[in-house]
Amino acid sequence: MAQGLEVDLTDLQSYQNNVRHHTEEISIDQLIVRRGQAFNITLYFRNRGFQPGLDNIIFVTETGDAVYLDSEPQRQEYVMNDYGFIYQGNKNWIRPCPWNYGQFEENIIHICLKLLDKSLNFQIDSAIDCALRGSPVYISRVVCAMINSNDDNGVLNGNWSENYTDGVNPAEWTGSVAILKQWHATGCQPVRYGQCWVFAAVMCTVMRCLGIPTRVVTNFDSGHDTDGNLIIDEYYDNTGRILENKKKDTVWNFHVWNECWMARKDLPPGYGGWQVLDATPQETSNGLYCCGPASVRAIKEGEVDLNYDTPFAFSMVNADCTSWLVSGGKEQKIHQDTNSVGNFISTKSIQSDERDDITQNYKYGEGTTKRPHSESNSVGTFPYPTSGSQRAAAGRIQVHCLLSWSVVRSQLGCPPSPHILQARELPPQDVHID
Repeated sequence: MAQGLEVDLTDLQSYQNNVRHHTEEISIDQLIVRRGQAFNITLYFRNRGFQPGLDNIIFVTETGDAVYLDSEPQRQEYVMNDYGFIYQGNKNWIRPCPWNYGQFEENIIHICLKLLDKSLNFQIDSAIDCALRGSPVYISRVVCAMINSNDDNGVLNGNWSENYTDGVNPAEWTGSVAILKQWHATGCQPVRYGQCWVFAAVMCTVMRCLGIPTRVVTNFDSGHDTDGNLIIDEYYDNTGRILENKKKDTVWNFHVWNECWMARKDLPPGYGGWQVLDATPQETSNGLYCCGPASVRAIKEGEVDLNYDTPFAFSMVNADCTSWLVSGGKEQKIHQDTNSVGNFISTKSIQSDERDDITQNYKYGEGTTKRPHSESNSVGTFPYPTSGSQRAAAGRIQVHCLLSWSVVRSQLGCPPSPHILQARELPPQDVHID
């Protein structure tokens, strides 16, 4: 019987493989390969040479193409591009802000892997966590939770107080590299401070570094839903003043999240592709501050019973605004607006510095015959509705509507007022700011 082979040396051909896999900017000394693409290694044996027909070598590795984009321009934009624009302002003044993602900068790959090892999932059961890292659905939820620090020593502390004396004003950041390196250099202590666009930009860096196609998306007039029904209620007294004690949710002048491209084998066919992931700590999902992945197609079709956090994502772009007059202990509906929430949803264009409006990916136009619907969901059941109020008939959600004083006062019969209620970015509810 022939003596078994003994491996003496393994040549991973890191340089050649990394060039073919477009990871040479990350490293030429360590093997970094992308899912679903062939790579070569060479084995050298100690005791004798390999004998074809006699020897049989089995090499087992598990890869996949769950995040594969078949468009080379899209791959270049959403994996390889290390800069971009994040859109801020309001729907009447959309301002592009440049951002350096820097996913190929020195040590960023190691910091991203450290981030995975610092997650609560890894701390609880490292074996299970590592076994699940081949799933982009799983890994995206882990990263999403780790970008904010509400549950763990994540990368960023959020701050909406306008007092940043013990940290950095979120508006001063222009790239992810400094944030990630500071987090790593301080023993993984959260960096102060971030707001929605900073959370999304840093997550884009990490996901692109890990090889998952990712883009940053801005939604203007974005709803923040805390209890899952699809109406945005705002309450006024008979003088036209907002009743602050009834406020629960908000509409932000803009909000920024990520879309990541992946197959969704956990969902019915047709719901793969772009998925919403929101690292801004707004609401918990399975006990952690993360959001998504929620299928963009599911959001458009109103399939809010599909994982993950689709009702919340749906309300960000498709909730209705309703104004109520509170008088004598009674509530009277005085105004309803089906168009206020979810406008000019924007991302950077492919191989261009222009803005790409992707609103049609998320919602049908108001008044069309086909509207988002749900056969069943956590808050109730409603048939193929034609308006947001019908969609919301089974539950209770209140997200403030940003209406002008003039609209409300005219409904109350009050004289016109020159003061317009302006939208501003407000802190998400239930978020404790250090």
